[in-house]
Amino acid sequence: TLQLPRAVVITGWLPRHAYKVFKKSLDKDFPCAAIEIEKNPKGTPPVALRNSKNMEPFEAVTNIYGKPKYSELDPTGPLSIFFLVAFGLALTDAGYGLVMMVIMGLAVKYFRLKKEMKKMIRLLYYAGASTVVLGALTGGWFGITLENLPDNQIKSALLALKVIDPISEPMTLLMVTFGVGIIQLLFAWVVRGYDHARNKDYVSMIFDDIAWFVMVVLL
Repeated sequence: TLQLPRAVVITGWLPRHAYKVFKKSLDKDFPCAAIEIEKNPKGTPPVALRNSKNMEPFEAVTNIYGKPKYSELDPTGPLSIFFLVAFGLALTDAGYGLVMMVIMGLAVKYFRLKKEMKKMIRLLYYAGASTVVLGALTGGWFGITLENLPDNQIKSALLALKVIDPISEPMTLLMVTFGVGIIQLLFAWVVRGYDHARNKDYVSMIFDDIAWFVMVVLL
């Protein structure tokens, strides 16, 4: 048996996609130093979210509410579109959205930001883009009433983009937001039903998710 004056064994979790890179780097100086062992079935693995580059910024929202368990579905992707719609409907001013996009774009380009902060800045950039779209559809431009502007091509173009007037048609906007909320609820039950099916919990999928989905649709 090889006797060493000092020996240290370190165990820990590592994402599977990073293990090969870690082992290759370690083997250069310490061959066979890294060994993969089977997971302890009683242990609780830590959670490391892994999404595409475009979805990574929305992990900031997921982390606010808490990361899912190792066995649960990552909600980052499904919640992203509804977060953007809700943010845009809350602000509904394309002018402010443009300002947000410019400021966040400059921050990413000229400041050295930590990874988590960069995610948040990119998230606000996307939120600004959503605000531009929904602000234009509701005629929101720095709080200016478009109808009071002098007649010109810019006024005509901005009015052409306007679909709903929140001042004269508040009930229309209210029904739109109500509809978005219903769609979000239905989509949430679809996602949770998929998660239950993935974990082979078919009873919860049928009597909880599908039942609620059908009842709301019928109502």
